[in-house]
Amino acid sequence: MLSPVQKNVIRSTLLILVLVALLALLFSRQDERAAQQQANRDVKVAAEIRQLGYDDPARRAARPLEYPDYGDGPVFLLTGNYRELSQDLYEEASQASRKVKDFKIKRAGKTLNQPVDLVLVKQFVAPRDFLQKYHKFRLRELEAYQQLTKDKPEVQAAGEEFLKAYLFRVTGQPDSLSDAEIISLAKKVIELQSNDPLLLTYVTYVLYEETGDSDAALSMWTQCLEQLRTSQYPQIIQVYLRLFVVDFSSSVSKGHKDALLVSIVRWLEEASTEQQWLDCVHFKLAGIWEVNDITFRDGLVVGCLKSEKIEPFIKHWLTGQRLLDQAWGERRGRYASNMSRGDQLTFQKGIQMGKAHLEYACLLRPDSPHPPIRLISVAMTGHDRVYEPVDWFRRSVENHYDRSLPYYALWNSMLPRWGGDLGQFRSFAGHCINSDRFDTQLPYYAFEVMLYLQDNEFIDDWSQQEKFGARTIIDHFLTQREKYRAAHPDETLYGDTPYYRTRIGLFLQRAGYPELALAEFKAAEGDLDYSQLQKAHRPGKFLLCRLFAAQGKVEDRVLEFDQKIRKGWTADAKLSEIDALEKEWQALKPTAEGELAERYYAHTGKMLQQLRAYLKGDWVEFDFEDQGLGWEISADQIDWDNADQSLLVCRKTNEAQHSWARPLITVEAPLRIQARIEQIAAHPGDTHIGIRWEELYGKTDEEGEKIPSLNVGIRGYWSYPKAELKGPNPFHKLEDLHAGFRIYTVDRVPYRHQEQSIRVMDPGMHLIDWKLNADSSEVTLGNYPDQVRFDETAPLRNHLLFKIESKSKAVRLPNPPGIVWKLKNVRLKRLPASDLPAAEAPLAERVTYWEKRVKQEPDDVVPRLKLCEVYWEQGQADRLLEMSTETLAKWPGMEKIQQYQGLALYRLRRYPEALAALELAMKEYRENVDVIMAAAEIQSAINDPALRNPEESLKLAVFGKRISTNYRVEYQAIHWANLAVAYAANGNFEEALKANQEAIALASDDLKTEFESRQKLYEASQPYRYPEEN
Repeated sequence: MLSPVQKNVIRSTLLILVLVALLALLFSRQDERAAQQQANRDVKVAAEIRQLGYDDPARRAARPLEYPDYGDGPVFLLTGNYRELSQDLYEEASQASRKVKDFKIKRAGKTLNQPVDLVLVKQFVAPRDFLQKYHKFRLRELEAYQQLTKDKPEVQAAGEEFLKAYLFRVTGQPDSLSDAEIISLAKKVIELQSNDPLLLTYVTYVLYEETGDSDAALSMWTQCLEQLRTSQYPQIIQVYLRLFVVDFSSSVSKGHKDALLVSIVRWLEEASTEQQWLDCVHFKLAGIWEVNDITFRDGLVVGCLKSEKIEPFIKHWLTGQRLLDQAWGERRGRYASNMSRGDQLTFQKGIQMGKAHLEYACLLRPDSPHPPIRLISVAMTGHDRVYEPVDWFRRSVENHYDRSLPYYALWNSMLPRWGGDLGQFRSFAGHCINSDRFDTQLPYYAFEVMLYLQDNEFIDDWSQQEKFGARTIIDHFLTQREKYRAAHPDETLYGDTPYYRTRIGLFLQRAGYPELALAEFKAAEGDLDYSQLQKAHRPGKFLLCRLFAAQGKVEDRVLEFDQKIRKGWTADAKLSEIDALEKEWQALKPTAEGELAERYYAHTGKMLQQLRAYLKGDWVEFDFEDQGLGWEISADQIDWDNADQSLLVCRKTNEAQHSWARPLITVEAPLRIQARIEQIAAHPGDTHIGIRWEELYGKTDEEGEKIPSLNVGIRGYWSYPKAELKGPNPFHKLEDLHAGFRIYTVDRVPYRHQEQSIRVMDPGMHLIDWKLNADSSEVTLGNYPDQVRFDETAPLRNHLLFKIESKSKAVRLPNPPGIVWKLKNVRLKRLPASDLPAAEAPLAERVTYWEKRVKQEPDDVVPRLKLCEVYWEQGQADRLLEMSTETLAKWPGMEKIQQYQGLALYRLRRYPEALAALELAMKEYRENVDVIMAAAEIQSAINDPALRNPEESLKLAVFGKRISTNYRVEYQAIHWANLAVAYAANGNFEEALKANQEAIALASDDLKTEFESRQKLYEASQPYRYPEEN
C-alpha cells in the first residue's frame, strides 16, 4: 500500500511527464511550422528566381549585362530584411560588448574624453601615402594583363602604355597625362585590334567619355563580359565594367543593378582573403556605397549577409551604416522634443543596433577609419557611455587624419544645438593651424570651420564672423603659412591651388576683410576658380575688378558709385543721373592701379553708354567688344579671337555645370529683347539655351514667396544613329551626332513653361525676339511665334540672363562635356506700358488692336499671328487668307501661319488647296484640333476620288477628338460636325448621327441649318459630300 506521500510523488511525476510530452509536441509542431514556413519561402524564392530568369544560362548569355553571374556559387536574390538576416551578427556583437568597452578605453588612453589636440597626430598616415598604396593596388590589374593577355607583342605594348596612364589618372596621381593624351592611347589600342577584355573594358570607358556613344560602349562591354567570365582576370574588373554600364546607360533596370550587386559580392568574397590590400578594398567599397541610393545599399547589405565567404568586418560595417542611415532618415531632422515617444524609441533602437555592429567592426579592424566616422554621430546623441564624439574622431583620423568626413561629422557635434559651443570651434581651428602641416589639408580646415559655421549657425549673417573671432584665426593662419613657406621654399603647399586660393579670398572678401582678400587674389596671379566667384550667377569677375579698384582713399567713393550704377534702373529715371555718374566715373578712372582696376572702369564706362541708350528709348546694343565689356560670362573657355565683335562663342566642358552670360546693367520691364542663339553638342543628351528673366539672389516679393522666373529658349535632343551591326559597334564620330529641337516658352502662369515641337528647325543660329510686359509675353523663337497672357502680373524688376544647360543621356553623368554655344546680336529696348485688350474684350476691339499693331510693327510676326487668330474666330476667311499669304511670303518658315492659310482656304471652300496646306501644316507642326478636323472632313467629303480617303480621315478625326481632351481644347460644334462626316464616309451612320447631334446642340444659328441638313443625310444612310463646283 502506497503512502500518501508516495502517491503525490507519483502524481507529480506523471503530471511532469505529461507536461514534458505536451511541450515536446508543441515545440515539434512549432519546428514543423517553422520548417514549413521556411519551405514556403524557399519555394517562393525559387519561383521568383525562375521568373526573373537568374538561373537560366540561355537568358544570361543572350543579355549578359542585365543578368547576374553567380559563377559556381548558388543563385540567390538580393531581397530580404537585412535586420532579420543580421540577427546572429547582432547577437555576436552584443556579446562582445565587454571586449569592445575594454578596447575603447585602452585605445583612448589618457586622451579619453579630452579636447582635440591635432598636434598629436603629426605622425599619422597622410592621404598621399594611402593614395600611393591604392595606386599599387590598382596596378595589380596591369600586372594581370601582362601575365594573362593573349595580345600580340606590339598590341600588348600599346595596352600596357594605356593602362599605366589610365590607372595613374584614376588614382589621383600628380602629373598624369591629359584626357586628350589618354584618348589617343585608347584609340591606338582599338586600331591595333586588341581582343583583351580587361584592356577593352577601360578603353571603352575612355572612348565613351569622349563620344557619349552608349550603343557602341554597351556592345563592347557585352563582348568583354563574356570573355571575362571565362578568364582568370580578378573579379574587380567585372565590378568596374558593371559600374560603367550602370553609370552610362540611359535607363537602368533591376537586372542591371542586381548584376552589379552580385559582382560586388563575388569580388568581396575573392578579396576577403587578401589581407595586404583590404584597406584598399574597403576604400573602394566605401566609394560605391556613397554614390548609391537606399535600395542599392539594402541589396548590397543583404548580398553580403547571405555570403559565407565575405569577412565579418564588412558585414558588421555595412549593416551598422545602414541601421544608422535608417534611424537618422526616419528622424527627418527633427528635434527630440518634436518626436513622439514611439518615434524616439524607434530612433534609439536603430542607433543602438548600429552602434553595436560598428563598434564590433572597430574591434575586428582597429586600423580602419570607416566605422569610427559613423560612430561620431552615435556619441553625439548620448548613446555612447564611454566615448565622446571627439574620441571617435581620434579613432578615425589616427588612421587617415587628413580625410574630410570625420572633421565635418565632429563639427556637427560641436554645434550649440547638440550641446557644443563656439569656443570649441575656435580651439579646433587653432589646433588645425598649429599642426604645421601645410603640405596637407589640415591647416585649411581653419577656414572650413568658419565656412561651416556660416552655413549652419550664422546663416548668411556675416557680421557673426567678427563676434566669433574670425580675424584672430585668419591672422594666425596667414602668419603660420608664411613661416611654413619660408621653411619649405621649394614645396608646393596643399592650398596652392585655384580652388583654395579662391575659396580663401572669397571668404575674406565676404567676411569684411577686403585688404586681406586683395592680397590673396594678387598672390594667385589670375590662377583662380571662377566657378566659386560666379556661384548663383554672381558677377564674380566684375566684383573682383571692383575689389582692386576700391582701394585706399577712393574705396568708399568706388563702392558708392558701383551701388548706383548697378541698381535696378526704371524707365522714368532721369538722364541727369547718368550725367552725374559719368562725371564721377571720369574723376575715379585715373585712380586705377593695375590691370583689374582698369578693367573695372572699362566695364562701367560701357555700362554708362548702355544706360544712356536705355533711358533715351533707343536700342541698347550688347556687343562683346574687348572680351565682353558690360557682361559677366561663365564658361570654361571663350573664343575671344573671333573677329566678330557681336558674337560670343563659349565652350563648356566638365568643369562647369551650366554656362551663362548676363549684362551687368539691371533695367526694368516692359522690354523687347532680341538675340540670335546657337547650341552645338559633342555628346548625346539634352541642351537648352535661352533667355531668362529672374531673380538671381533668392530674394522674395512682399508676400514672402520667391519671385518667379520667366524664360524662353530652344531645347536640343542630341543622339547618334542607331547601330544596325551585330557584335561590337565602332564608336561614332562627332559629325554623326544629330539633333531634334523643341522650343520652350512661358505659360499662362509665369513660373511655368510649356514646350512645343518644331520639327523643321535646322541647326544653326536662331532668332529670339521677346517682348516682356506685365500682363503678357510675345516671342518669336526661330520659326515659332507665340503670345501668352499671364494669370498674374509678371515681375518688372528682375535680372536678364542668357543660359545654357545640358543633361547627358547617361543616368549618372548629368553634365555632358563638349557643348558649344553662341550668342550674337544681343540688344534690348524699353517698351511703353501694355494696352493689350482683355481676353474677354469684344472681338471687334481685339481686331482693331492687332490691325493697329501690324501697321506699327511690320517686322514683327506675333501681331500678324494674333490677327490671323481673331480673323479665324471672326470668320473673315478672305482677310485671313490675305494676311496669312502675305506673312508667309515674308516669313516662309512660320508653321502657325501655314495652319491659318490652310484653314482660310478650307473656309473659302478651296478644298484641294486647303488639303495640301493643312497636310503640310500637320507634317511640320504640333497637333492642332482645328487643322486635324478640317483635314479629316476634306478627306471624307471632297468629290475628287484621288483626294478622298475615308479610312485615313476617320483615323485623323478620332485622333483629333482624343487630343482635344489631352490638350484641354474645347471641342466645338464644327469639330463634332467634322467627326460626323468622317463616320458617315466610313458607313458608321449611328456614330455619325450622335456626333452631328452634338454639333447641332452647340451650333450657332447660321450653322445649325447646315448641320440639320446633314443629319437628314445620315438618317438616310448617306454620306456628306461637298457641293459640286460650277
